[in-house]
Amino acid sequence: LENCNITVDADFNTFSEAIVTGSLQTDLTKRYDLLAQDYVKERNLKIEATDNKNEIDSLQTHYWKLIVAKRLVFLLENANNQMAIQHMIYIKKDVPKDSLLLFCSKLDEVNKKSPYGVELFEYANFIDIKKGDKFRDIEGFDIEGNTHKLSDFSGKIILIDFWSAGCGFCRRHNKMELKELAKKYSTDSVVIISYSVDKKRASWEKATKEDSITWLNITDLQGEQGGNIKQYSITGTPNSFLIDQNGIIVESFTGYDPQEPITEKAINALLIK
Repeated sequence: LENCNITVDADFNTFSEAIVTGSLQTDLTKRYDLLAQDYVKERNLKIEATDNKNEIDSLQTHYWKLIVAKRLVFLLENANNQMAIQHMIYIKKDVPKDSLLLFCSKLDEVNKKSPYGVELFEYANFIDIKKGDKFRDIEGFDIEGNTHKLSDFSGKIILIDFWSAGCGFCRRHNKMELKELAKKYSTDSVVIISYSVDKKRASWEKATKEDSITWLNITDLQGEQGGNIKQYSITGTPNSFLIDQNGIIVESFTGYDPQEPITEKAINALLIK
């Protein structure tokens, strides 16, 4: 909400249905939310008509690209506010860097220097890490305060998973797939590392205990704006990277689907090599 006279018409029991007037950013948000509506309906109808996994994945990818393209046009036309900046950050990985820089050029000094403005500008000028790249060395500390670097495990297969205490998919990933991977690959050749993007130590420690994380679990408690997170261009969790024995990123996994635990297959392929 911008700094102006804004009216919120609501009561406690129906607050999610509040009517907000006088806020340009709220009006823009409503319009932005409607942009994808037709694409989502069309996509869902086509997905319901098939049970082919490859076809469903293709439909998801196709319609996401259409949605991002439409949203990008809208954000470029309505750039100079916090609503637009935050939504651009959400889709930034799917937007060409030159478009991000064009968006940043439309910001006034106040928005440029805001936390989200700075985050977006830094990302637009940063080279993303991708499959085939050499891993970027990062450092964090475990619950006991001991410091660990990725480079400490050079020559081994490394699976590093970025997660947070408030992420439901992350927590299921911890309790299910990562727990089993840590049991199966408790050898000298494979290292499983969880990296928390939390800022509150209490939240990190509580989730670690609840999820029974016994494998290497580190953080810098700097949150998503921390330097380590930026090195790996993390925009959502869980996000895992599989690094081979030569320090090359061979896979990146975003999200967690318990029906399709693909990480184990990728690790086994490296062990066979």
